[in-house]
Amino acid sequence: MIGLTNKSGEQIKIKWDELRMAENGIDKKIEHIQISKKEIIVFQPPSIISPKSECTDLVVYADNIYYLKQSGKETMKIKDFFPSKVNNSKRDSIENLKGQRITLLFPIEIKNLSHSWIFHFLLEDIKSRRTVNAGDIFLASIPL
Repeated sequence: MIGLTNKSGEQIKIKWDELRMAENGIDKKIEHIQISKKEIIVFQPPSIISPKSECTDLVVYADNIYYLKQSGKETMKIKDFFPSKVNNSKRDSIENLKGQRITLLFPIEIKNLSHSWIFHFLLEDIKSRRTVNAGDIFLASIPL
């Protein structure tokens, strides 16, 4: 989920088709997703954020989108960015996520001028949320 607050007096255009993310320097294709009660839509046109307003949208790794046939109908499904539940055999792979660096290139346009905001995150720690469910994990990231 990406949330943006436009505190300026100008409209901001988010260029979803140019959005990029990298894990430890490896580029990952990102898709902008729109979810309604009936379907999930891969949605790439730019979004316009009016002055003094907010926008919250969902983005996912393109590789995390898959299709499942249910009751004769093909349905789009989305895997989590990171696993939310693990068993003991997966715990080591989850623990290996610690120290992972994530970079988000967020392209916008203000007054017909392109800008690229770059955000760097470090997956600093992994915490078990045993009070909620023994298999749930919490992935903590901090901006660098």
